[in-house]
Amino acid sequence: MDKDRNFDHPEISAERVEDWQSTIDLLAEVADVPAALVMRVHPKEIEVLVSSHTDGNPYSPGDSEGLRGELYCETVIADQALLHVPNALKDPVWDHNPDIKLNMISYLGLPLTWPDGEPFGTICVLDSKERDFSGMTEAVMSKFASLINSELGLEQQLETIRLSNENLEQQVEVRTAELRKQIDRLRRLEALAAEANHTKSQFLANVSHELRTPLNAILGFSEMIKMQLYGAIGSDRYRQCAVDIHDASSYLLTLINDLLDVSRIEMGALQLEEEPFDINDILSQSWRLLERMAYERDIRVSWNACADAPDVIGDDRRIRQVFLNILSNALKFTPPGGEVHVRSYMGSGELAIEITDTGSGISDIDIPTVLKPFGQLGDVMTRDHEGAGLGLPLAKAFMEMHGGALMFANMPQGGTRVTMTIPAKRLVAA
Repeated sequence: MDKDRNFDHPEISAERVEDWQSTIDLLAEVADVPAALVMRVHPKEIEVLVSSHTDGNPYSPGDSEGLRGELYCETVIADQALLHVPNALKDPVWDHNPDIKLNMISYLGLPLTWPDGEPFGTICVLDSKERDFSGMTEAVMSKFASLINSELGLEQQLETIRLSNENLEQQVEVRTAELRKQIDRLRRLEALAAEANHTKSQFLANVSHELRTPLNAILGFSEMIKMQLYGAIGSDRYRQCAVDIHDASSYLLTLINDLLDVSRIEMGALQLEEEPFDINDILSQSWRLLERMAYERDIRVSWNACADAPDVIGDDRRIRQVFLNILSNALKFTPPGGEVHVRSYMGSGELAIEITDTGSGISDIDIPTVLKPFGQLGDVMTRDHEGAGLGLPLAKAFMEMHGGALMFANMPQGGTRVTMTIPAKRLVAA
């Protein structure tokens, strides 16, 4: 490691460390590991800055090791790249690293960097057994690493402003105008920092609430099957447990897929798989998936489909995902005995699909909130419906990727009308 690196960066505030503690505790829970850490590198050593409050965690804040090129995290920092070691005991590169003495044989780590590109340290998880961390753990850790890197940028900016203000105070008589500019900039940055912190906190709350429930179901029912509490394998109760496990796993998979879609859209990496398809087939297939939900909630659904609707050129899976999300929301937020109306029609060369419900509606001021990732109306612990706040933002993004739009309107008599529009360039000429 280059000993001449610039380590002149601000100290991390106690409030920021406390905030990261909740992030690391959640990461340990999601990954189901004894240790999740934020490590900070210094010129001659690396230090445990934040350590998860988990059983079996051998690391404590303040623990440090000299930089000798033997540690997992040193490689992450040196390469500025992800390191995944499923089992160090089976890997000749790592079978003598110091963490084995602490019985930590599996590792996943990502680099954390200051905005000037200098290394801050790592975020990592470790386990005492062989683990493959690719998949959900890697995706969630990547999201957390991005959040921490953003906050390091804010810390650096606030420190720069603080130093600038000290200098301005010494020259206040001759630099009053510059001081005012710096104060305005500080206020904007503080507002951005508050918004970023609120968004991250809401994200952590949503992820914790939404992942914990299905994971507990998976663990609980799996344990019942493992211990054969209801008798030998093959009983009806065990089969029902398997159904419940499947349902919980399916929901969790959907949530993870939505998280990955959001990440791909943010990176510009999501591509549409385009081909002509019959829009009425998509609508009818989607309705069959939700028909039972409407029946169980005692909601009457009426249809007025455009019989001569042209075929659409686009990604039928994404259009189906949008329609399913809008229709399921209409059913979810419409009280028993209510109505949902679906119609498709041609207008101004566009194909429009309109879903109207008799629910409580969404106020105009709240529409921008529900269209942001993780935007939810109501508190995550008290609301009476599930969801991580990803469905509507993804629906909006998918429609815009097709050159169309997703529009919301409140009905005069109550309820909401959501309109999906597909532009003329996406329609197959008769």
